Amino acid sequence: FQEVEQVKEELKELERLHLSLRATNQHGKALHSPKGVRELRSRMDLDVALSLTKAKLVKGRLAALHRTNQATLSLPGCGPGSYSDRTRTALVGALTKNLRQSMASFNKLREQISYEYRDTVQRRYYAVTGENPDQETIDLLISTGNNILITIRFKFYLNHFCNKSFTLKT
Repeated sequence: FQEVEQVKEELKELERLHLSLRATNQHGKALHSPKGVRELRSRMDLDVALSLTKAKLVKGRLAALHRTNQATLSLPGCGPGSYSDRTRTALVGALTKNLRQSMASFNKLREQISYEYRDTVQRRYYAVTGENPDQETIDLLISTGNNILITIRFKFYLNHFCNKSFTLKT
């Protein structure tokens, strides 16, 4: 049962990373400086990578628990249908279900972040050019990082046409 406790702790850590990523995403919606956005995206990328690593670790430990359960079936009093077999099977099944739910929630958050980022790039492009970009243009801007240029041009147009002063820090 020590392995089960370790898996539970890893799942709690995975949930903590998920909540941190959600909070970071919410905080990023209020940022406007390119430097702050870059730092935030780098922190988010780190959380995503760490979450994926933790999930793989938990999946491996669950597989090891399952193999251990299969090996103990041959022990006297621990055969199929015994109390200990049902308990082990139920624990591993519950932990697997928790991992699945956690990863589904994590993927939903990743899709939401991606959708919001695409929407932001599309709005910035429209603000600068006056035209709606097609999906290929948005993909190109995101993949090459040229959306920063759109932000700079957008601030330039605001400075020039609205006589409002913004400081650019890159």
